[in-house]
Amino acid sequence: MDDEEFTVLRPGQFLSLGTLVSANEAFALEHRHTGGLVLRDRTRAENVWTIGGGVGGPGRLELTPEGYLWLVDGNGRPLWRSGDVDRRVDAAVVTNDGRLVLTDPDGFQRWSRDLLSDAALADFLPASGDRLTRGQRLTKPLVSPNGRYELAHRTTEAETVLFRDQTAQLWSRKAGVPGEELALGHDGILRTGADSTVLSKWTGLRLDPMAHTVSALVVDDDGDVVLMAEDGSAVYRSGSAAEAARLDKLQREWTLRERADLAKPVRPHGSGLPADWFNLVYADDEDSPPYSITLVRGISAGEALSRLEVEDDRVAPMTLRELGDTSTGEQQRIFTAQIDDWVMVVGLDAMVGADQLVPMSRGTQAVVCGRDHDGESYLGWAVDGIPSAIYWDDEALERGEPAAEGEQPDAVVPFMRTIGLGRYRDTDDDRHFLPPPVEVACLIAGVRPRPQHFAGKHLSSISSW
Repeated sequence: MDDEEFTVLRPGQFLSLGTLVSANEAFALEHRHTGGLVLRDRTRAENVWTIGGGVGGPGRLELTPEGYLWLVDGNGRPLWRSGDVDRRVDAAVVTNDGRLVLTDPDGFQRWSRDLLSDAALADFLPASGDRLTRGQRLTKPLVSPNGRYELAHRTTEAETVLFRDQTAQLWSRKAGVPGEELALGHDGILRTGADSTVLSKWTGLRLDPMAHTVSALVVDDDGDVVLMAEDGSAVYRSGSAAEAARLDKLQREWTLRERADLAKPVRPHGSGLPADWFNLVYADDEDSPPYSITLVRGISAGEALSRLEVEDDRVAPMTLRELGDTSTGEQQRIFTAQIDDWVMVVGLDAMVGADQLVPMSRGTQAVVCGRDHDGESYLGWAVDGIPSAIYWDDEALERGEPAAEGEQPDAVVPFMRTIGLGRYRDTDDDRHFLPPPVEVACLIAGVRPRPQHFAGKHLSSISSW
C-alpha cells in the first residue's frame, strides 16, 4: 500500500508513504518519509499538525483489528497510537472539516483528532471557580459555589471525577487517553486533548459532537455536573445531584441513629454470659474478630462433623493450640467441644454451618451464628429441619426485632431482650461481652461455655477450601 491514496482505511489496512484524504479533498493525512504523520490543509497549503517521525525509517500507520491507529517506524518500534482497544471501530477517515476520526459500522464517531495543534491547546487558559468556559482547560478542580463538590480530571487515568466533601466520589466518566487534559474549545466542543468524543462517552449516546456545542461546564451546588448551551439550557446533566441527595438522607438518618444510640445506657459489666472462653478460642488482636459457631443438641462431635460433610480422613483429635498454630493458607480449620448435651462446632477461618443449618437440625435442633471478615453477621435457629428464625446481617438483629425469615420470626426475640438488644448502647465491647449473636445462641441452647470446655484434645479437622 506504498504511496497509495485512500478515502477510508479499514481494519488491517495501513498507510506506508500513503495518504488518507477527505471526501472533498480539502484535507489529507500524509504518511511521510520521515516516518511521521502530517495533517495537511490543502486549501490553505499548510500543515495543521504533525505526529512522530525522524527515526528508524518510514514504517507505517495501521488501523488495527483491535480498533485503534498504530504508527510504527521502519524497525517496528511504536511511535504513536490513537487510543484504547475499541472493537466497534470499523473505519478511519478524514472528515471534510479536517478531523481524523474512527467510526463504527453505523458511521458514529468513536475517537477523533480535531483541528487543534498542541500549541493551540497549550494557549488555553486554566479554568477556575465553578466552571470551565470556552478557551479553557481543566488543570485544577472546579469547585461548586457552596464548596461541597469538586470536579477533577485525572490525566493519568483519562477520567473525570466528581467528589463531595473532598472524599466521597459521586460520579465519574472516562474519555480520551492518559496524559490529555479536559478542555472546552473556542468552538464550544468539549474535548480531551484533541478528541471531541467526550460528550458521547459521558452520555453513552451516539452523538455528533459538532452538533452539540457547549458554552460552559458548571459544577452546581446540588452536586450536578452541567453542560450549558448558549441559551442557558442544559445540554447534559450528570444526575449526580440525586446521588448527593441520597447520601445526604443517609447521613441524616445515621446522625439520628447515633443520637438515639448515645442516649441509651451502657450495658453493665457482668450482666451477660462469660466471654472468657470466646476470647480464648478467638485469641486475636482484632476488636471484632470473625467467628463461626454451630450448636447442635444430642449428637456426637463426629456426627456433627459428618453433617457438615467433613471427610473422615480429615478428622483427628487436636488441642485448640495445635489447631490454631496450623498454617491456614487455603485451609478450613474446625474445632469441636462438648457442652452439656450440646456439641459446639467452631470454625476458625470462615462461616461454617450457615448453609447446613437445616440438615444439621434434623431429628434435633441447631443454632448457628457467625460474623465474616466484612463484619456481616448471621444467626439462625432450626428445629428438626424447619428453620424457626434466620437473621442475615440486618437491623432486626441489632435491634432485637423479629426475623425476616423462618417459620417463627419472633422465636428469638425473648432471648434478645434478655441481653438488652436495642435497649443498651452498641459499644462493640467484645472483650467483656460475647457478640450478641453468640450470646443469644448460647441462651437458646441453654449452655454456659467456659474455658475448661475447650481444654485438651477434641475432634477437629483441617480441610481444603
